[in-house]
Amino acid sequence: MTAIMNYSDIKPNVILRGPLFPEPVQVITVIPMGDAIKLIGKGLNTGKLHDPILSQEQLATLQHKSAACPERMRAADKLKPEGKPPRWVYYVSTN
Repeated sequence: MTAIMNYSDIKPNVILRGPLFPEPVQVITVIPMGDAIKLIGKGLNTGKLHDPILSQEQLATLQHKSAACPERMRAADKLKPEGKPPRWVYYVSTN
């Protein structure tokens, strides 16, 4: 987890944690609003939509990390070079 330094740290698929949210929140989109931003995100535990307007001071209380690790991406999310999805997808669990 990394502390948020500015608005550019908040991008889609980033996971946010902190006292402003009751659960980890995955960012869906960010809308600039002057000196603040409107964040639209999805709670990872409940699936609840979170859409607060956050100031720079509030952002400083949050931590973030990237949501997608390349080694954990599903094969179906990747496209073939021709731009077509794979026809068959096999999942292998390491758990």
